[in-house]
Amino acid sequence: MYHVNETVSYGVYGVCRIDDIVTKDFDGKKTDYYVLKPVYDASATVFVPTGNANLVEKMRAVLSENDIDQILCHLDDDATEWPTDRHERQEHWSAVLSSGNPLELVQMIRCLYLHKQELFANKKKLQEADDRALRAAEKQINHEFAAALHIAPEDVPSYIAEKLGEADASDQVS
Repeated sequence: MYHVNETVSYGVYGVCRIDDIVTKDFDGKKTDYYVLKPVYDASATVFVPTGNANLVEKMRAVLSENDIDQILCHLDDDATEWPTDRHERQEHWSAVLSSGNPLELVQMIRCLYLHKQELFANKKKLQEADDRALRAAEKQINHEFAAALHIAPEDVPSYIAEKLGEADASDQVS
């Protein structure tokens, strides 16, 4: 059970503060909801039924600095191969984005970034759908890492670059 004012990560909405727990009456059926306010989107509000285990499972505690360091430490160990089938790839990216799993998101970013570098060397670009998926994954990771590390989202790529010891890593998660 989560409590008001806790900070959680919730799928594509990213880092959210539990603003309230309310009871709503829809068609005579009363249901309790967590009222989530995304930290980086003040105009949004998300209602999560407290009794819906599938949706509540998508809520989790924000990563700690140690969690982030562990993810980055194992990044090369768990490389993601480039899915060659475009439809399969988009389904996979969509599932990763929806899950909000930070390790999978970082692996996805790494995979897309490396493919983007390869294409750039051949004077080509990422397909638009892949580029959108990359930007969405970067946004989720930058927001969660920023909240965990108490830094600005735009400072996350340099943090990652420093941790990975790579001069160009700041381009990998931006």
